[in-house]
Amino acid sequence: MPAYLQVYAASLVVLTLAVVAGRAALFSSPILTVTLYVAFNGFVVGFAMWAWPQAQARWSSLLGTAAKVVLHVFAGLVATAAARYQVSVALGLPAQDFDLTVGFLAVFLYLPSWVLVVSAVLVLSYVITIPRLLWSVTMGREVQERRFFIGAAHLIGAGGLAVYGGTFFGWAAEDKPALHSTILTLAAIVDYQPAAAYPGLKPGERVRLHENGVVSSVESTPQGIVLHVRSL
Repeated sequence: MPAYLQVYAASLVVLTLAVVAGRAALFSSPILTVTLYVAFNGFVVGFAMWAWPQAQARWSSLLGTAAKVVLHVFAGLVATAAARYQVSVALGLPAQDFDLTVGFLAVFLYLPSWVLVVSAVLVLSYVITIPRLLWSVTMGREVQERRFFIGAAHLIGAGGLAVYGGTFFGWAAEDKPALHSTILTLAAIVDYQPAAAYPGLKPGERVRLHENGVVSSVESTPQGIVLHVRSL
């Protein structure tokens, strides 16, 4: 029996134990919750053990290479969108005026975005696989029952990975007030530049010009970087 099937079988045993114990009130609520959590994550681990070699085998093909390119493009777009959101909230100014800051932040958000894209692919597998599983049940053969169990275990594992992936991206992409000063410091370094010859600007002042005659500038103080916004 392959290793992933052994993990699936152990997870099924734990899940069955939790269900039986829950009906018979043998476990307290915290113990039952932990048991179900262990069983659920067992399916996740088993699916990862099965899916990783499958993915590696397919990435080397021409179709797999094309799929990787598409997924990388989507992940890059998602990372850029998430970075723009964080920059605009942190600075209170349009993110499109801070392209370098957005670019640097998108690099850090690329991995969570890639995880989100893969999670979306896993969710799509539900739409495709569930009808096939229901059809296999109606066949009534032992080999079909085995395939049904493996398919159901794959779905539980894929669903778990999708949930974890979406949660990870949500945490990474949400606004974090503790990082506002870091984002402002990054913007002050890479996007704010002196423009002494521009009318209305002071020599040595690091500024960024915005639409409608608005200009923002940064000032280094003992308390950190301070952002000023005014109209010319």
